[in-house]
Amino acid sequence: MTDYLAVMLALEERLNDIEEEIFDASTDDLLAELMAYSSKLQKAKRSFSYHEELLQKLLGNDRAKHIEFDYQQLSYLYNQFERLSSRASLYQGLVSSLINGFISVSAHKTNRVMMTLTLVTAIFLPLTVIAGIYGMNFDNMPELKWSYGYFAVLLLMALIVILGLWWAKIKRWF
Repeated sequence: MTDYLAVMLALEERLNDIEEEIFDASTDDLLAELMAYSSKLQKAKRSFSYHEELLQKLLGNDRAKHIEFDYQQLSYLYNQFERLSSRASLYQGLVSSLINGFISVSAHKTNRVMMTLTLVTAIFLPLTVIAGIYGMNFDNMPELKWSYGYFAVLLLMALIVILGLWWAKIKRWF
């Protein structure tokens, strides 16, 4: 019985450590560990509840009073399994919260990456269009004959980048 309690207390310490690790560096290994704990806690809860129910029936049965057994010892065992069962439920709730927190942190990081990629795409897409048009080398583009045409297009491209970054800064996208 004390072995179960020691395991549960060690698990509590590990769950506290995981709670800190989620915000520092969330990895797939951490999620796999949490999922394993969730499964093991669910099995432990079923086992503890089964023992608790069995002992409760034994302690409450009038016919069992004729059987020689240490009533205090069974009562102690019943209380221990009851505590272990409630502790397993508590830890299972904590593990579920940690899994949800892990998923939230991962989703937030993914959203930040996607926002950055979208911003880069939004700024460089017009530049790609401009480069594609001027890469066609048509003869009847008046600015091609103009001596400052090349610099004007470069200035236009720089202006597009600056305006895109300025717009993103106003919208607080980065």
